[in-house]
Amino acid sequence: PPSKQPMLTLLKQARAYGLGVILATQNPVDLDYKGLSNAGTWFLGRLQTERDKARVLEGLEGASNQAGSSFDRDKMEKTLAGLGSRVFLMNNVHDDQPVVFETRWAMSYLRGPLTKNQIQKLVHTDPNYDPQQIATQPASRPAPPPPEPDEQLDSSIDQRQLVPDSVEQYFVEPNEHVRGNDRLVYRPALLGTGRLHFVKSTYKVDQWSELTFLSSVTGGEMPNEIWDALTPLEQELDFDRTPVEGAKFEKLVSDLQKSKNFTIWKKELKEFLYRGQELTVWKCEELKTYSKPDEPLGDFKVRLEQLASEERDEATEKLRKKFAKKFQTIRSRIRRAEDKIEVEQAQYEQSRLSSFSSVATTIIGALLGRRSTRNFGTSVRSFGKSSKEKDDIGRAKDNLEELQNDFETLQRDFNEAVELAEDKMKVANLEYTERKITPRKSDITLEEFGICWLPHRVDSSGIAEAIY
Repeated sequence: PPSKQPMLTLLKQARAYGLGVILATQNPVDLDYKGLSNAGTWFLGRLQTERDKARVLEGLEGASNQAGSSFDRDKMEKTLAGLGSRVFLMNNVHDDQPVVFETRWAMSYLRGPLTKNQIQKLVHTDPNYDPQQIATQPASRPAPPPPEPDEQLDSSIDQRQLVPDSVEQYFVEPNEHVRGNDRLVYRPALLGTGRLHFVKSTYKVDQWSELTFLSSVTGGEMPNEIWDALTPLEQELDFDRTPVEGAKFEKLVSDLQKSKNFTIWKKELKEFLYRGQELTVWKCEELKTYSKPDEPLGDFKVRLEQLASEERDEATEKLRKKFAKKFQTIRSRIRRAEDKIEVEQAQYEQSRLSSFSSVATTIIGALLGRRSTRNFGTSVRSFGKSSKEKDDIGRAKDNLEELQNDFETLQRDFNEAVELAEDKMKVANLEYTERKITPRKSDITLEEFGICWLPHRVDSSGIAEAIY
C-alpha cells in the first residue's frame, strides 16, 4: 500500500518524460487494474488460476481501450488457456494482434553430484593434496571413546560367528582407504531402520518416512535404554556384502550374542518409533490451510502469500456486493432529493413572480381609481404561498445534506471493512498453530535390523577414527 500511489504516478506520467516502467509478478491479482491498463506491452506466461486470468484480461482490455485499438476478449482468453510450458504471449497495443513465442532451452553441462570414487580421483589429481595432512584432520563426526586395541581385539575367534544365526549382519563401506601402519577395525553396533506411515486426512497428510538408528557399544556393554536417547542418522550408510579383506573385528559383547535380546530390542524399537517419532504440521486458522509435512514455518508463510492475496480479493469482492445495494439505495434517494429541490425551486420562482405580478396589478389598479379589497387580499395570500415554497426548499436541502452524510458514513464503513479484511489476511497478522502427527502403529515395519559393523581406522597409538 505505501508504494501504490507513487507507482501509479510513474505508470501514468513517467512516459511523458521518456521514462519506462517494468512490472514483473507471479500474482497478477496483486497489481492494481489502473496500473495494468497503463501497460502497453505485455509478456504473459501460463496462468494458474481463473482469478489471475480474469485480472489479466481486464487489464488488457483497459490498455487496448486507452490506446484506441480493438480487443477480442474471447480470442485472447482461448490463447491464454492454450499456453504450455516455456510458451509466452506478447501483446502490444500498437500491433494488430498478439504474438505467441517459445523460449530456448537452457542447458547445463556441470557434473554432479559426484560419487565417492570421483571425489577420490579429483583429490589425487590436486598437486596440493597431502594424505598425511588429511589424516591428521579431525573426524567429520564424533567417534565413540577409543578402546585399547590389544584388549578389545581377539584374533583367535571370528567375532562374526558369535552372532546368532537369526540375526542379520551389515558391513558399512569405509569412505577411505587405510594406509601405512594404521589398521581397519570393525566395531559392532545395533542397527534398526524403520518405515513409518504418517497419515491424517484432516491435515491432508499421507507420507511414508524411513528412519535409521545406530546404538553403539560404550564401555564394553550395551546401554540400558538402547533407543530412547538416539536421534535418526542424517546420512545414508553404504553397505557391503562382505567386510574389507584383512580387517579386524572388535570383541562382541555378551549382550549381542543372545538371540532373545534381539527379540526384545526389536519390540522396543517398534514401540519407540510409535511413541517417540512425530511429524510437525502448521495450521493457519484464518485460511484453514495446513503446511506440508516437516515444512518450516517460514516456507509455509511464503507459500501462503498468494493464497492470502486471493482471499483478500474475494473478501473485498464480497464486501462490494454487500454494500452495493446500500450504496444504490442512498444514491437513488440523493437523486430524488436533488430532483425535489429543483422542483421546489421552480415552484418558488413561479410563485414569487406570480406574487409580484399580483401586487403590481393591484397597485396599478389603485392608481387608476379601481380599488379592490379582494385583489389586495389575493396578493397578500400569494406572498404567503411564496414564503411556504421557500421553506419547502430549505427542508429539501436539509434532507439532501442528511442523505449525503449517510452516504459518507456508508463509504467510511465500507473502507474500514475492506481495510480490516486486508489486515486480517496479511501474512504478518495470520495466526499459526503447531500440530503433531504420530505414525500409524499398524503400518510400522522394520526394513533392516541386526548387528552393524562400523569401520574405524586405528593408528599405532590406539587412537580410533570413524571412516564411514
